[in-house]
Amino acid sequence: MLVGWTKRGERPEFDIVTGVSTGALTAPFAFLGPSWDDRLTQAYTGQAAGQILKSRGLGLLFHPSFYGADELHRLVVSYVTDDMLRAIAVEHRRGRRLLIATTNLDTEQTVIWDMGAIASRGDAASRKLFEDVLVASTSITGVFPPALIQIDGPNSGKGGRHLSEMHVDGGVTIPFFVAPESLLLWTAEKGMARPGRL
Repeated sequence: MLVGWTKRGERPEFDIVTGVSTGALTAPFAFLGPSWDDRLTQAYTGQAAGQILKSRGLGLLFHPSFYGADELHRLVVSYVTDDMLRAIAVEHRRGRRLLIATTNLDTEQTVIWDMGAIASRGDAASRKLFEDVLVASTSITGVFPPALIQIDGPNSGKGGRHLSEMHVDGGVTIPFFVAPESLLLWTAEKGMARPGRL
């Protein structure tokens, strides 16, 4: 749809792009615009995409999901590149927002991730977090296993604790993700939102 929109010459630049469930995989490309259409097409039609639904065979009897997460993770890692993160960080500084929703399994609550703020950190940990959030949001319950996301506190790496949370498809708690008006006004007034989660 996005590529077709580009070909018609009618595709706008979105101030805010939200993603939930499989839409989380499309969201970064929608956010970055038509110059990323070729990479969007490759992500959805390339060899890596064709391997996502790889059968577990009899192993299905011993796992809580139909498919493993390895191939999904490989797909996400293959297209979340340094240049993508830099481009997202640039647009974030312009005031545009890329938001992805997941569901925290422990609290059964929706978590909204500010992906532009994560990309803006520019280190290996932020890249991994960016990838893990996309995998988690796409991990449809029963189809893919939950994704473990490491949540580092202010003292992490200095003898502090490393906390991890299990997240799944944001569609479990918020099937159609529209950013609330209060959030839109808050981000417009404050500029960059808190890094990571809103």
